[in-house]
Amino acid sequence: MGFMEETDGNATLTVTKDEGRYISYGESSKEHNGQQRSPQQLKRGLKSRHVGMISIAGAIGTGLVIGTGLGLARGGPGSLLVAFIFVGCLVYNVMMALGEMATYIPMTKGFSGYASHYVDHALGFATGLNYFFKYVVLLANNLTAAGIIMQYWLPSLNVGVWIAVFGLPIIVINVMPVRVFGEVEFVSALIKTCVIIGLMIVSLAISLGANGSHEVIGFRYWRDPGAFREYLVEGSTGSFLGFFAAVVNAGFAFMGAEMVGVTFGEAERPWRTIPQAIKQTFYRISFFYIGGVFLLGMAVPSDSPRLLEANQAKTGAGKLTYDLKMSRQKLTMDLQVLHPSLSP
Repeated sequence: MGFMEETDGNATLTVTKDEGRYISYGESSKEHNGQQRSPQQLKRGLKSRHVGMISIAGAIGTGLVIGTGLGLARGGPGSLLVAFIFVGCLVYNVMMALGEMATYIPMTKGFSGYASHYVDHALGFATGLNYFFKYVVLLANNLTAAGIIMQYWLPSLNVGVWIAVFGLPIIVINVMPVRVFGEVEFVSALIKTCVIIGLMIVSLAISLGANGSHEVIGFRYWRDPGAFREYLVEGSTGSFLGFFAAVVNAGFAFMGAEMVGVTFGEAERPWRTIPQAIKQTFYRISFFYIGGVFLLGMAVPSDSPRLLEANQAKTGAGKLTYDLKMSRQKLTMDLQVLHPSLSP
């Protein structure tokens, strides 16, 4: 066991080293009288399975299920697939960089701590503030989406009722001990993983003939109405704008992919847990995101009137692309129960 200290302004940064691996990163500020406060450390209560499942399905939700419908209608299946591959490559490289920093120095302050240490305290403050505002908006977005989905069954109740119903448990879970939070995230991520896999299997089955007409669809929708749709204007410029619109929706779908980085400061054995979680990012991007939109483009035509109506509507569960697909193919199985499972 060894220690290494780096002086950063008025603070002493202490790194604990064990068997050649950096396992903790503390900060202790010195008082004006020369006395030193005790280091502030978070309790490392998240197990490897908690962090691993959060890295796989923690960010899967409204962006992937709802946002893909708008990208499909504007850009077509080809643009949507290329957009998810493009954004997925960017996210993968960012996650690899984050994993290297987090493995070298597991910091309890997360993204803002790395920005402060390697660049400047001003950038660290701006990063933390930006991340705070991001999740303030995203939480409201997800709660509203959950309320809209519940209106599919109970249209008489106001969305605000469901926001309160779902918001209260979220607050309670976040003030519980970290191990309880990890178990809840593990179970919810497992449910979302099973739901997404089920929807992907249904999409594949529809394309292979498990639909009302019992005919194989295959890549028919890639030929007619086409893989790359024109958006706003005609010609190659319109195709580019359609792709750009799909990139915007892909960016929203990948929002939260870096969320696993917040758990590094509370993970057990970070020198082992962090690399495992980061490596799983590649499989999540390849299978769930890219594989999901690929199968979706095979099962739903980009010029479907119901898809266009759902995207033009301000509210309503019709924006759920997978619900559109189920009803359009007139499947006898009832998959409505899957809708709430997709809200984070």
